[in-house]
Amino acid sequence: MPLLFVVFVLLWSSDIAFRAVTNILFIDVATFVIIILDYIYLLIYDFSVLVNVFDYLVALKI
Repeated sequence: MPLLFVVFVLLWSSDIAFRAVTNILFIDVATFVIIILDYIYLLIYDFSVLVNVFDYLVALKI
């Protein structure tokens, strides 16, 4: 286990590995943010559709 940690630290200290890791993390974060925004948008859209359907049903009742 300590050997693995040393190898990890050596890889982390090398600039190329650090850039690769940060690039992967950045891409993941960006994708995650896009997915979250998309989900929120869909949630709002679905809610507005539900409200419209509810209004329609209320109008039918009256």
